[in-house]
Amino acid sequence: MVFCIFSAVITLIISIFSIGFNKKSKGNVSAIWMLIIFSNLGIFFAKDWVTFFMMWELMGWTSFFAITNGKDKALDGAKYYLALSIFGAALMLIAISLLGMYTGTFEILSSAYGLLQIINSSKKLGIGILLLFLTSF
Repeated sequence: MVFCIFSAVITLIISIFSIGFNKKSKGNVSAIWMLIIFSNLGIFFAKDWVTFFMMWELMGWTSFFAITNGKDKALDGAKYYLALSIFGAALMLIAISLLGMYTGTFEILSSAYGLLQIINSSKKLGIGILLLFLTSF
């Protein structure tokens, strides 16, 4: 809950400070900001990896559109961000798939406990899954 409040406050601060920037934008930034807030809160409230991944991807794509915001100058940075986001999402999907395959569940808490058991039984596999997650973030 603390992270949800923190995320909402930070997003509110960014929204307030970007009012002038948003007036000059070519598109409707309000919808993008609402999707970013929704996806951030969805990440924190996710109880399973499928929901977490969907919200993570929604956050990534809406952030891409928030970065570009119809400006050609920002497009190069946004493309770089999108490439890193897609690469990270692929690694996360592999990690989630491996974790689900070896633990038999996609619930975050149950699979975290299962990951500890995987690390105890096979250090290479467990650390590999952890590294996939860490690299994806």
